[in-house]
Amino acid sequence: MDKNKDYFAKIIHDEGIANARISPGFQHFFLMVEHYGSLKEHLADPEKLRRVFEIFADEKLLRIIFYIYSRPNMPIAASLIAKSTGLTKEEVDSCTKILGSNHLAIHKVVATVEGEMNAYIIRPESYAVPLLCFADEIAGNHSHPFWGNFNRSKPLL
Repeated sequence: MDKNKDYFAKIIHDEGIANARISPGFQHFFLMVEHYGSLKEHLADPEKLRRVFEIFADEKLLRIIFYIYSRPNMPIAASLIAKSTGLTKEEVDSCTKILGSNHLAIHKVVATVEGEMNAYIIRPESYAVPLLCFADEIAGNHSHPFWGNFNRSKPLL
């Protein structure tokens, strides 16, 4: 086994899906157990899903997501986010409102001797992390052979 290579394991059956990535310093696992019926009936409508993908397609929003998710779990002042991402404070405030309304960040107001300041923290659910891991598989074109089993007769959605 090459220790510098990405390894993927996928099991795709009518009862559910299991995906794993075992890479140097980057491992994750996803399990979805399916019951009766279509997975599609459990997903939000396509327009709401499209809006989620718009967030990750926006360069400014993605820069902020990468920054606040790379920090310890504490509120980060908008001014520090701006300095660290190269965005203006106004852009940060505008973008973080979008992240907040889509459950990716929480807005906090911190009282300081200079007055109140806006700060942001990741949501404890960390919704973005699994999505980014799977987006990396797609973006990296990891379509090379994997260990797995595809034994599914019903549609994926």
